Amino acid sequence: MSVIDKFLNRMKFFEADKFAWLCYLFVCCLFFSRAGLAISGVLMLTYTVAFYLKNPLKIALKPIHILFFSIYFVCVFSVLFVGKNLDYGLNLLFKNAIFLVLPLAFLLVKELSQKAVNRVFLLFIFSTICCVSINTVEALLNFNRFLQDVGNSKNIVPFIGPSHTELGVLIVVAFVLGFYLAIHSKNRKLKWLLLCGLALLFVELHIIAYRFSLVSTYLIIVLYCFAILIKKRDYKLFFLTVLGFVIALCILSLIPSVKIRFQNTITDITTVSENRNPNFQSVTQRALAVACATELIKEYPWFGVSPADANLKMQNQYAKNSYLLIPENRIFIHNQFLYYILCFGIPIGFLIGLSLVVLILRKAFSNPLLFWAMLPFLFHMMMENTLERQIAANAFIFMFLVVSRKSEQNTP
Repeated sequence: MSVIDKFLNRMKFFEADKFAWLCYLFVCCLFFSRAGLAISGVLMLTYTVAFYLKNPLKIALKPIHILFFSIYFVCVFSVLFVGKNLDYGLNLLFKNAIFLVLPLAFLLVKELSQKAVNRVFLLFIFSTICCVSINTVEALLNFNRFLQDVGNSKNIVPFIGPSHTELGVLIVVAFVLGFYLAIHSKNRKLKWLLLCGLALLFVELHIIAYRFSLVSTYLIIVLYCFAILIKKRDYKLFFLTVLGFVIALCILSLIPSVKIRFQNTITDITTVSENRNPNFQSVTQRALAVACATELIKEYPWFGVSPADANLKMQNQYAKNSYLLIPENRIFIHNQFLYYILCFGIPIGFLIGLSLVVLILRKAFSNPLLFWAMLPFLFHMMMENTLERQIAANAFIFMFLVVSRKSEQNTP
């Protein structure tokens, strides 16, 4: 076969899987390019609109599409009719357009093939391992400074990839997807490659000691063990798994960064209970941000303060009651559910939060993979305003739409 023939064949391959390739591009941009992430989302929507116009198909609107659209339109209404800072509000609406772009893109296109979905998972896992490995090497090269930053509860800025809070949730999702593919793969080489990659990622996670990732990973392992116990009632396997888990935990807890992170967390928590100086204590500052937001919710219970004015209102409330926090430590609320209640009022905010939780939990039996893959995001929403962060919001919407197309009966 000539070089020209090979090239044409490759072009046909790209032609047949344009949307899949746009999905691959989207995954890469999740980890390596914020600008590319926005562009790839628009490209996906542009392609699917063109595809739909040429090949009209029956649109199956699902609850998750309705929820994403509803969140965006509630935000539009709140910015235009409740908020006062219109310039910032319009900028916010532009950033949150992903709530329309991605659901519409997946709504107007034909089903992704199972092979394409598996490749999305593999690329996601590979990108996660690359980011974490590079950041681990960078941490080891400057280990004393790194340990000092961990001990001081400072935000660890990754050398490459998203911010630590966004990368943290992506790591846990990668564990879930990797474990799923390893269990269901019929390819022995792929199975062992995945297991080795996950083992490497697990060790590296303890070196960089991302608190959210560590806690969420162990919590999901515990929940999964209990789920298996309830399903299979194999107590011997359960206790062996727990024993191995405890041994691994004891060994890995000897890593200096894990020990310092654990001590730092205990100190942070006792600061709240003992009412000590809250400055430069991550957990304490988050708790006080919740207290600050709660005061505003009491003042604006029905329609909220609007996303456009939420940050300014929080700072004004801090000015009334600083909670002993210096200005640089007066952080914005780090809870997605309370954020919606603060911005949209108790009735609408509670309804949106409840809908998110129900949509995830109800998949525990009908689509277990979707449930386990979305659970890290649910945990993250309790600690961060997840859907207000570009990488985290894009990852949540994209992975929800992709994983929902993955049938549990189909194996890689």
